[in-house]
Amino acid sequence: MAWAEQPRDPSRHLLVWRGEGHAPDGSRLLTAVPLTEAGHTLAEAVANARSVDAAIESEADPLVEVPYDTLSLSRQQASAIATMFRDFALRVLPGTTVGPLVTDDSLSELAERCAGRMRQRTMQYAFADPRVAADPARHFVTLARYVSTGDGRQVAVPVELDAPVADWRSSVAAGRVHEPNVTYAYPDVLSLSLARTRIIAELLHEYAARMRPGVAVGAVGSSGELSRFLEELATDLQTRDT
Repeated sequence: MAWAEQPRDPSRHLLVWRGEGHAPDGSRLLTAVPLTEAGHTLAEAVANARSVDAAIESEADPLVEVPYDTLSLSRQQASAIATMFRDFALRVLPGTTVGPLVTDDSLSELAERCAGRMRQRTMQYAFADPRVAADPARHFVTLARYVSTGDGRQVAVPVELDAPVADWRSSVAAGRVHEPNVTYAYPDVLSLSLARTRIIAELLHEYAARMRPGVAVGAVGSSGELSRFLEELATDLQTRDT
């Protein structure tokens, strides 16, 4: 017998997980996972993950060097970030609408913690969100670009959702040379270029801002490029062999 599926409400549920349960008539049901439950589950998985340092020390291979100009990330951490990015990707598909979020801060705080660690590794300054009138249906709420006015001043303006994607893809591609194969020696460790790390940190910070309780987003106006890029990053984090 086929499983029925409980509809997902983006204001209440994670858009990429399913649980198992039963409908009132006893039939099998794939349930939607509440955002609060997902946030706590992912946070616990990250907290209980084996540290990268422990993995490298216990499986030390003198012939394999983890490069200093990369970020070493555990597979558990990578999987949690990939899950958040797949959820993010579905939330910025063209036309998607999200009502006020019914959740706690667990998912937002986890994304911010992951972003903070990456920011420290790349020596970025603490995120300072721009004071611009950004519409989350069309713009990033944590990014801005600066343009010159006729009187010589610089003013911040919102960044459209798809605008940075081409540059981000180029940076990720250029950084691949700095992501050597270390997983055959350290199976639980991924090595990310600093370029990829900076981009992931920026996107996690944006996701954190969008996943706070009560946040609502109107019908998304984009070409879908940001959604596709988030899926590309998620796939790399979950399936990469190098």
